[in-house]
Amino acid sequence: MSRQFVFARLPLHTAAKRDELLKVVAPVTAFANSGEPGVSKYAALAARDPKDVALYMIEEYDDQAAFDSHVATENVKKFVAWLGTEGHVNGTPVVRFTAHTDLEYVSPTLNSTADAFVVVNTYRLPKKDVLEQFSGASTAAKGRGALWFGVYTDKEKGSDVVLTAEAYESADKYAGPAAVLGAGAHVESTAVLELKHGFLYKRGVKSSL
Repeated sequence: MSRQFVFARLPLHTAAKRDELLKVVAPVTAFANSGEPGVSKYAALAARDPKDVALYMIEEYDDQAAFDSHVATENVKKFVAWLGTEGHVNGTPVVRFTAHTDLEYVSPTLNSTADAFVVVNTYRLPKKDVLEQFSGASTAAKGRGALWFGVYTDKEKGSDVVLTAEAYESADKYAGPAAVLGAGAHVESTAVLELKHGFLYKRGVKSSL
């Protein structure tokens, strides 16, 4: 497995359950940062919409060995056990395993930015060239001061499903999905998020934008 980006939505019954899960996730994110060099992103995030009480996860692994080592840790096992406890999860979690494209930029200042505005969009692009579709958008995002702009293709559903991840210092710098692919873009879902635990950049990881 080459470098892999993972995005997950874990639906919960209440905000209190999300807060409970955040306490379970905290040691996982801490160890991923300090003790797992093959994990370059590991973050727990909440939606900025108070009606959405799900917990969102963003993860990135250098290779299969890094992923296997991570899921074998005791804290991850406790995390998975919590999710499997009756009454904790409200519905089926959505986990997308995606492949990197050549379009990704992450600023070293992302982790030190207070309350970064994070957005993950899911698009469907049947029979379209991903680099051709998104290269202009990635350049424009960097011009608007993006702290992070990445394009990832969904491994399980095929290359017609594409995720973009963006982060900015403030909401006013985010231009919306229409700025990425135009007004006719088919957006399957949008998650507007704030970081609760973890990191979206690890020193030494190179960007390609």
